[in-house]
Amino acid sequence: MHSREIIDSLIEKYFAGTITPDEQKVLEEWYITQSNKKSEWVLEDHDEQQLSSRLLYNIKRGIDKPNSSRYKIIKWYRIAAAASFLLLLFVYLYHELTPDKPPVLKTAKSNQQRYKNDIPPGGNKAMLTLADGSEVSLDDTKKGVLAKQGNAVINKDENGKIVYNEGGDRPNSSQDNSITTPKGGQYQVVLSDGTRVWLNAASSLKYPTSFSGKQRTVELTGEAYFEVAKNKEMPFHVKINNMEVEVLGTHFDIMAYPDEKTVNTTLLEGSVKIHRGDVHKSIVPGQQALCYTTTGAVDIQHADIDETMAWQKGYYVFKSENIKSIMRKIDRWYDVEIVYAGNADDKTFSGKISRFKNISEILQLLELTEDVKFKIEGRRITVMQ
Repeated sequence: MHSREIIDSLIEKYFAGTITPDEQKVLEEWYITQSNKKSEWVLEDHDEQQLSSRLLYNIKRGIDKPNSSRYKIIKWYRIAAAASFLLLLFVYLYHELTPDKPPVLKTAKSNQQRYKNDIPPGGNKAMLTLADGSEVSLDDTKKGVLAKQGNAVINKDENGKIVYNEGGDRPNSSQDNSITTPKGGQYQVVLSDGTRVWLNAASSLKYPTSFSGKQRTVELTGEAYFEVAKNKEMPFHVKINNMEVEVLGTHFDIMAYPDEKTVNTTLLEGSVKIHRGDVHKSIVPGQQALCYTTTGAVDIQHADIDETMAWQKGYYVFKSENIKSIMRKIDRWYDVEIVYAGNADDKTFSGKISRFKNISEILQLLELTEDVKFKIEGRRITVMQ
């Protein structure tokens, strides 16, 4: 039984035209084995016509070069079956295929008329709260100086992010500010020490306008990705309820939404320490610490960096993820209410989808599995079996 990583690699090689005869044989045998099963649904953010053209071009190229060491001719019915399967695998649907029963590809366009009330994706939206309690809507303000807080000047740069620079009217003074993103919002802030923070939707970061003392401390709810400026003399601490993450200079993501069962700290670079009561654990790059909100236990596991960091790169990446977990992410980014009609707990999905599509396109892709359907009423999304 070949792992998902091996099969994914072979499929990529197939499309790139670099697959060897032995590797193609493995892929064909895997397809034949899977063809009589109901496989896990796979979504991928590609255009069907482009994928079809690429696949047929690769097949034709292999037929036209019978002496090439890179390709071999197989019986046409196996090519057709493999082509159908790979196209569906990379597009949206794989459902009980058999070599003598070619699948019918369903397109997202056929469902467009069902979604009359479409909802656009989120964007750069946030509220900056100053030390005196006054608020600045960051999505409405123009670039330039927004305020002076303590010994920091707050600027909105040409790329839309908020930057804190030393140089205010009161040297050696610091005040607390916070940035809050609503549902459907995200934002980037550069703190006074040079630390960069990307806030995901429905998140909040509280921080001082300048750092002093023995450590740099910020408070987080929701999710954020940090690129911490190095300062061995002043470690960086992130507080999340009764948990704390300690770092020196590193890149990491913390997911701490109140409706999730765990607080996930994923390390990309450097090192961090997790503190939760009497529990103190360290992780290295490529690891993820899961802190269970009910028990306080902390588990360390291998991290899927692509899946964790997808939001920051503008994608959803699902890997055997259940529908309720997926819909929580959609709820935060599209600012919708999710309700369920029927039990969909056992449905899982895998794939990669842009976060910058209208919600109808996301739902249409999920519907291609035929395991789930959706109805949009205003900003309410009903999930149905």
